[in-house]
Amino acid sequence: MKELLNIFVKFHRAFLFILLEILCLIMIINNNNFHHSVYMSSANSICGGIFNTTSSISSFFKLKSINEELLLENTELKNQLIQRNIENDTSATLINNKYLYRSAHVINKCINKTENSITLDKGRKDGIKKEMAVISNKGVVGIISNVSKNYSTVLPIINQTLSVSAKIKRNNFYGSLWWDGNSYREALLKDIPFHANIVKGDSIITSGYSSIFPEGILIARVKEYNHASGNNFLDIKVNLSVDYKTLENVYIVEYLLKEEQTQLETSK
Repeated sequence: MKELLNIFVKFHRAFLFILLEILCLIMIINNNNFHHSVYMSSANSICGGIFNTTSSISSFFKLKSINEELLLENTELKNQLIQRNIENDTSATLINNKYLYRSAHVINKCINKTENSITLDKGRKDGIKKEMAVISNKGVVGIISNVSKNYSTVLPIINQTLSVSAKIKRNNFYGSLWWDGNSYREALLKDIPFHANIVKGDSIITSGYSSIFPEGILIARVKEYNHASGNNFLDIKVNLSVDYKTLENVYIVEYLLKEEQTQLETSK
């Protein structure tokens, strides 16, 4: 306290000068319309900037919870649409709406090996089973490979043990999509005949010729292609639609009629 008093005594003239300046400014602002309007405009601008910055910072820290809410809402809307069509239509609608979606979060992943994997925060207690499809809002991610009570692992497209039935959206030529172990953003499309009309940028989608993936889910886009001599098929390199490095939220897709289809196809 004594030190504060010493500082005040030492600089009392400066403090007095500042105080008088402030009083003068207050009197000028209060008694002059022009200066008053300038002051109010400047004060509003400064306060607005401060509030805007504060709001932006607050919104940034709320992004995670907002994204989770949107993911759950989107999943619920998908399932409500399916349920409504099943209840209000015939078996033909059930065939067209035969998939159930569950949201999940990526909690671990490995994307720098030849046999990569992804771990999700949903498991057996959430209705997850092996060989369910996994997709994101960007496209196909992979297939559920193992399930425990609370977690599940995904065999992603960027795993050399997995191939996915795929087709060119524009002309319906179909083949198999396979990862060659190089870039995590690229893969190969095989078994497309050389006479197929291919152009760069063509969308590659799921063919629907399996009991796992719904038809028409984006997988990749054609990057480049060529016709190898003595081969009846094209060599096609594609850019995968999913960026596994930034992947956080996914949908696990259950094919509701899988058991029936599998039993029919395996019956003799």
